[in-house]
Amino acid sequence: METANFSPEAASVENSQWACSWQSAQERWNEGLKRLDARIREKPRQYFLGALAAGYVLQLIPWRGLFFVLGVLCLRLLRPILLLVAAIKLTELIDRKYSAPSP
Repeated sequence: METANFSPEAASVENSQWACSWQSAQERWNEGLKRLDARIREKPRQYFLGALAAGYVLQLIPWRGLFFVLGVLCLRLLRPILLLVAAIKLTELIDRKYSAPSP
């Protein structure tokens, strides 16, 4: 059986590859905003019409009604979901209590 050698240096290198600091995220965000600003300055009419169309579509969606229906649906499903979770936990408890210990 082969064992892996563990060294703190190797772990720190692996973690540094995946680590994402707030500063690097902020830098990437600022770079993306600069690129978007440059593209908007190249073709302002296209982005203005796109924003106007998006605003028109968003205006057509009845957000208040959708959130109300979503809230009512969540409240109505709360009791059955709690009942289902309680039944599952009860069966797990019964299984654990009455299962035969293995020798």
